Amino acid sequence: MENVVTFVRVSTHNNAKNALCEQTEKVSKFCEARGFHISDSVSVVGNREQGSEQLIELLKSAKEKGIRKIVMVSTNRIVGTVSELQEVKKALDESDISIVTMDGSYEYGLGPDFVLASIWSLAGQEDDKEDFC
Repeated sequence: MENVVTFVRVSTHNNAKNALCEQTEKVSKFCEARGFHISDSVSVVGNREQGSEQLIELLKSAKEKGIRKIVMVSTNRIVGTVSELQEVKKALDESDISIVTMDGSYEYGLGPDFVLASIWSLAGQEDDKEDFC
């Protein structure tokens, strides 16, 4: 079994605890189905900026522990601006760790898929009046 770290983030709202538990359960089941062993989990209640900061720290600690993959529901859980995307991309490049997402089972490593998916996600958020997640 491959060791992975899970990452879940929900926005700060009244139902954050339930949403965090739901997302954690979904990611855990996904890992089980893929044959991944969860060696650590990170949960963030806050905005995308807080999420990207936590992810960067997670990448550093995961590399030290020999973890090669971080599993999450979607890359839209981690970046909200282009500058955050650049910081996360730099941390990914330095760590050589890939991100496995549940939305479509895409694997994002250091290639253009991660950047394209993040930019696509950011473009879709431009019309949003409020940032809940």
